[in-house]
Amino acid sequence: MKNLMRALRMAFKYKVSLIGSMVCCVLVAALWGANISALYPFVEVVFKGESLHEWVDDRVASAEEIIEKNEKTIADLELEKEGASPSEARSIDARISRLASANDGESRKRDTALWAAPYIKEYLPSDAFQTLLWLVVLFVIATFIRGLCLMGNMVLVSRVGQKVMLDLQYMFFRKSLKMEMSEIDVNGTGDLVSRIRGETGAVAGAIMVIFGRTMREPMKMAVCIIGCGVVNWRLLLFSLIICPVAAWGMLKIARSTKRAYKKAIEINPFTGKVVQK
Repeated sequence: MKNLMRALRMAFKYKVSLIGSMVCCVLVAALWGANISALYPFVEVVFKGESLHEWVDDRVASAEEIIEKNEKTIADLELEKEGASPSEARSIDARISRLASANDGESRKRDTALWAAPYIKEYLPSDAFQTLLWLVVLFVIATFIRGLCLMGNMVLVSRVGQKVMLDLQYMFFRKSLKMEMSEIDVNGTGDLVSRIRGETGAVAGAIMVIFGRTMREPMKMAVCIIGCGVVNWRLLLFSLIICPVAAWGMLKIARSTKRAYKKAIEINPFTGKVVQK
């Protein structure tokens, strides 16, 4: 690990390539999240056969209808609360709190739709088929740009890894030239060269993984989690609680299955031979 950290410090000499790769990572993650978030209006257009103009108007009207209904219910509950007992009053307060929270969410949806409505009506087609065609073209363009950014990230990270590998090889070759011939003849020059090339190549591969996939995948995951939180933070919180429990249960099942398999082989070795064949 100490030697790997030394190699990583050598990689920081190539700051321009690393910054470029990080920018590409951010763009890949952003476009990944944008593609997923654009699926909702896409599904609305496909299954309902309406344009985005109609969708945004329905969104505003639906939110206002729900808000008006909840406000009326809250007013009725306030009147009911006046003659209620303490326990009933607490129950009514809880219902009022839930309705107020629902109104806050609907208000945010309405405000977002009102903000987006002028841009949608000005720049997007009003026909459902043209809207669907426009969304498909947008998906293709976004996927193409994401592929270019991914390629740029991989090229820049590979460049850093290969540069570090060459630096290490130059350093080892300079050290080797200072060695005595008797030291080199112990294992031969072939073994020395193969070790230098193989081990520096392994270090380059580790650098490419660390600055490539290790940086890129958590960014994509973070974008997806943020998007889920915007859509429904309660469901996200529930999923974050349930997923570790489910993973732990699957791990326990896998371990018990492995133990049962080993026990079955110990009881009947012939079964193990058949499985191996």
